[in-house]
Amino acid sequence: MARDERQVILYTNLGHALVHAIETAYGALLFDIAFDLGTSEAFLGGVATVFGWAFGTTAFPAGLLTDRLGARRVLGLTFAGAALASALVSLSPSTWLLALAMGLLGLAMGMYHPAATALIAHGVGQRGVAMGLHGAAGNIGLALAPGVAGGIAVVSSWRWAYVLMAILAAVLAIWATRLGGEYRIRPVSPPGDPQPRARAPVTTQVALALLLVYLISSLVGAVYRGTLTFLPSHISLEVSEDLGDWLTTAAYLMGAVGQYAGGLLTRHVRGETLAVAVTAAALVPLALMGIFSGWPLLVAAASFVFFSFARQPIYNTLIADYAPVRLVGSSFGLYFLAEFGLGGTGGVIAGAVVDRWDTAAAFLVMAGIWAMAVVASLALPTVGGRLKASLSPARA
Repeated sequence: MARDERQVILYTNLGHALVHAIETAYGALLFDIAFDLGTSEAFLGGVATVFGWAFGTTAFPAGLLTDRLGARRVLGLTFAGAALASALVSLSPSTWLLALAMGLLGLAMGMYHPAATALIAHGVGQRGVAMGLHGAAGNIGLALAPGVAGGIAVVSSWRWAYVLMAILAAVLAIWATRLGGEYRIRPVSPPGDPQPRARAPVTTQVALALLLVYLISSLVGAVYRGTLTFLPSHISLEVSEDLGDWLTTAAYLMGAVGQYAGGLLTRHVRGETLAVAVTAAALVPLALMGIFSGWPLLVAAASFVFFSFARQPIYNTLIADYAPVRLVGSSFGLYFLAEFGLGGTGGVIAGAVVDRWDTAAAFLVMAGIWAMAVVASLALPTVGGRLKASLSPARA
């Protein structure tokens, strides 16, 4: 592996870990924030949805900027904005200012994924494995955040957790200015090969394949936002109040294993087949999370986290396979707009269910939404297979 490739992997892995640590910390600090600011779980679930919508809103513009300005500049803007917004969250004196600051934080961090995944797709040869490593790093940050943020809240205040995140984001913003040169797509086909083909049918097939992935992503994104917001509270209520944050961390660590496993499997199994298998495999443990309590709940949560995050490098690789060569950044932007933007609705859905019933009911509702994603994924082998048959060999 070349030095430039190692630099891309190191920076994006650390960046991904921080992005998801910031994202997960909110759910871990939910009760502390509610007590401090005097508000309800339903309102804070709405704040999570504001964050999720904002997180997805900047994904597509960030993809366009990545194609135009390069990933390095977009990543620098991402972490500079995240540093400022995290500082504002830590200073929020009221619920409405907290919602505003969290929205700004979502806008800043929503720029990360299109830039980072395009950088990997452009600059790393074994992109399936690199996507798996990148995803695993994100899950390590996501897993450690509940324990670290919860620990900081115990010894001082939830606000200091956001101060720490602001400092780390500022470091990555500065580091982005020192990254190596920009990375461009390197076609596998010989230079100068015109690759003549009828473009109209291929364009239609590309659009259909990408739209199907975006539809699935919006559904699983709703579940992602809902479970991420209320899983720490659910485990604290149903397993252990004292160890809830650290048990959530243990469950989230299985996501890192899932990400890496999903990335490795892309080297041996057709992506569309993998996508159907792992999406379906996540459904049963998700439903059981709404039924079980105690240690069986923790086992179900770990199983769901494993399969749901194994899905991510697989779908990322499908986007890289399907997207037109010159529009990889934009295609990833739309993908993350669907998953984090449209999917952000899951926070307010889960919050309303919790406010009306309890956290267990929220996970049953999330399972219903995930079941729709499973049904939609069944079309992937047919749609994706037809597209790949009409295209030249895979693009790097």
